[in-house]
Formats: sequence, structure tokens, C-alpha cells
Amino acid sequence: MFIVSSRVVTPFLISERVVVRRIGFVTPWKALNYIAFLLLLPFRLPRRSIFMATFFVTYYSVRLAAAIRRRPYLYFVQDIESKYMGLRGTVLNALCNLTYRDQHILAANSYLRETLRQRFHCNSRSIDIGPSEIFYYRPVRVPKRFNVIYFLREEQWKGLDRFQRLLAISGGRLTFLCVSQNEKLFNAVVDPAVTCCKPQGDDELIDCIDSSEVLLSTSYREGFSLPPLEAMARGVPPVLFRCGGPDVYVQAGVNAIYVENETQVVEETAALLRNPEQYALMRRAAVSTAERFRLKRGLLQATELITEYSRGH
Repeated sequence: MFIVSSRVVTPFLISERVVVRRIGFVTPWKALNYIAFLLLLPFRLPRRSIFMATFFVTYYSVRLAAAIRRRPYLYFVQDIESKYMGLRGTVLNALCNLTYRDQHILAANSYLRETLRQRFHCNSRSIDIGPSEIFYYRPVRVPKRFNVIYFLREEQWKGLDRFQRLLAISGGRLTFLCVSQNEKLFNAVVDPAVTCCKPQGDDELIDCIDSSEVLLSTSYREGFSLPPLEAMARGVPPVLFRCGGPDVYVQAGVNAIYVENETQVVEETAALLRNPEQYALMRRAAVSTAERFRLKRGLLQATELITEYSRGH
């Protein structure tokens, strides 16, 4: 398998079976680097039996490559990306939505497949792809130190505003571990109850999850949302606002808690942590649910579907 990118540096695990190739050139201007990457991509893809795009912008380059080389292609959709704002966002959303009308789509989960069918009349196939294996086999190495782990994201739909209101409401009743690769976001959550961390790789990320009792998601909308499932695989139940995708795996009151407002987050979380028996039951249910979405199973499904698709073309 080949992954092509204009930027290859990553602290996270990539399989030894994946070859990462740099395409394009590096200048001080990020936009120019990306444009060069997209223009060169169709002519630099390896001569394989099938091409696959994983992002709506690269979709157009992969379509061109498939036309030039007369090879089949697939568009692996992991989320509906048409959430951009402003004038530029309007253009991006239009280009993005156009890609979702393609009939050569493999959706990353069943919720996304149904969304694509309803919104774009796309008859796609799907797999249910979840956490990587390390989230299942890595032993716990750290004690519980925080009530809540929260992933800081700057995108508007991730609900940072909800988290900021929650901090004010909590009044120190809960302790939080905020995780992000963007250190600038740490300034948005300065509070005595908050500890911030920038994990360097999957091992440190898992230690962060293991050190917390529940995971909080404040998203307004999500395509599937992998972090809650990753936490569930570690026996850390999620507390979520209803946002779409997690409906596939969340059973309210069994393996997770759904909330409607910030006050309810504080009250429901505190109540759960005061009840060790209920918390233990929810932890076991969370782990059991996550087992059904292991990455290994999803990749096996994907391999079978891609092989079948390639033979048919």
C-alpha cells in the first residue's frame, strides 16, 4: 500500500507495510505547497490496480489519474467535510458536496453510508472501521488522575464553546485533562481544574486516556467520531452531546451517557463517578462495544470489498 503526501512527518504509528512518498516541494507558503502537490499527484501515483482518494480535495487528482491511466478508483469517505465557513468555505463546500455524488464510494461506517444515501443519493458500500489494535492490547501503565479527558479542537463544530461554559459551571467539581496537538488552544482553557497535554505518539495518547475516568465530547455534529470508541476500548466511557455518528455504537445509560447541556455533563458525570458499581458496569459494556469495531476487522472487510471491486473493473 502506498500513501502519498506533501508532508510525511508524523508522531503516530504507520504500518511497516505502508510506504509514504513525498510529492511536490517545500516553500514558505503552505498554499503553494498544497497546490503543487495536487497538480503533481496524478502523474506520480504508482502503477497499481486501483487508486484511492481519502479526502475531497485529493479526489479530483485521483479521478484525473484514473482517467489518464485508465485504472479503477475508489473514494474512501471517512467524514462529510462540507462544514467550511465564509466565501471560501462556500466554494469548498460546493466542491466537496459534488464528490459525494460519485458512485465509487466506500464509506468508513454504516452511519456515514446512510447519510450519503439520504443527502446525496449515493449508493455506496461501507465498512465499520474503529480503533487501531494498540488501543486493545496495550496494558494500562498509569493510575487514574483526572475525572474527564477532553480533546481540544478549534473547528467550530467541535464545540469548544460548550467546554468553556462547562468549566465555568463545574466550579472545580471535576478535573480535566485537555489534549491537543495545537498548543495555542491551551490558552483557551486556562483554569485550575485543567491540565493540558500534547501527546507525542499513540503510547502517550493512550496513557492520557487511561489516566482519565470518562471522555467528554462536545461536538455539534460528527460523521462517526473515533475518539469515543478509542476511549471505550480502554474502558473509559464517553459522555457526549448527540451529534450523529456515535448513534451507531452508543447505548445511552449502558456504555455511555448522552447529555443535552453543560449542567447535565457535570451532574451526570459526578453521579456516575460516585457510583462504583454502575461505573464498573458501564466500563465493561464500553469495552465490549469497542470490540465490535476493531480496526483489524474493518480492514479485513475493506480488503475484501476492494478486491471484489478491482476484479469487477
